[in-house]
Amino acid sequence: MKPQKTKIKPSHRPKKRYLLFEIKQSSGIASSIVRTEVLSHFKRFFKEKFFEKNIWIIGFYEGIGLGILRCSHTAVDEIKVALASFRQLHSNGVKTSVLLSSGSIKKIKERIKRLSSLRT
Repeated sequence: MKPQKTKIKPSHRPKKRYLLFEIKQSSGIASSIVRTEVLSHFKRFFKEKFFEKNIWIIGFYEGIGLGILRCSHTAVDEIKVALASFRQLHSNGVKTSVLLSSGSIKKIKERIKRLSSLRT
């Protein structure tokens, strides 16, 4: 007999926050490179506390240089500091900034649509 998975009640799940971040660089950036470089930067920055932050890169839009990151609600300020200190991407200088913090991914995606229409 197969053991059953127990469902976690929504009230017991860890709270998440979504961050919309921007990476400015003179040349195009591949999303796979952004994922690996940003996550390795966070691992160096937080060391053994990395896994407590529940950091996950949801996606990166190469054409407009915007990305979505998910983290724990208690780690938002620390993630913002870590992203601000991110200066090297594949041996090229970059500038990063957090544009929006939200509890729902829907609001982040709406902002991405608005920003992408302004930039084209």
